Amino acid sequence: MILLTTTFFEQVIDVATAAGVLIAAVGLIIAIRSSYITTMHKCIFEYRKMAHTIQENDFKKEKDKEILKKDLLGLFNEQLFYCNKWYLPFSIRTEWKNTMQRHLENKNDDVIVFVKNDLLNFSRVETFAQNRKIQFN
Repeated sequence: MILLTTTFFEQVIDVATAAGVLIAAVGLIIAIRSSYITTMHKCIFEYRKMAHTIQENDFKKEKDKEILKKDLLGLFNEQLFYCNKWYLPFSIRTEWKNTMQRHLENKNDDVIVFVKNDLLNFSRVETFAQNRKIQFN
């Protein structure tokens, strides 16, 4: 009789352990998805803010344009970090990289024009441009 009781308790503990592992796995999936959303939201917010500034084309000084260019390159550098570390789903990584390439090839607008020397302090963007064989003027 005691042997059956011990076996029953062992089974209960096994079931509880399995349920705990399952709950932890679900929690991990939710945490990863939350990380995706937080990372995407932050970068999308920054990009939209810069894109509005470019569209408004309200630069009082040429220096303002250069500051925006460096901010955009900084954002690209950060986004490439997230892409390289797989902090984002594949489809988002692909979309962001294609958008970066269009900007670097100066296909998005005539306001911000990138040249090769702009990338010197942005190692990930520089490597990205080399790997994609982006031609600069």
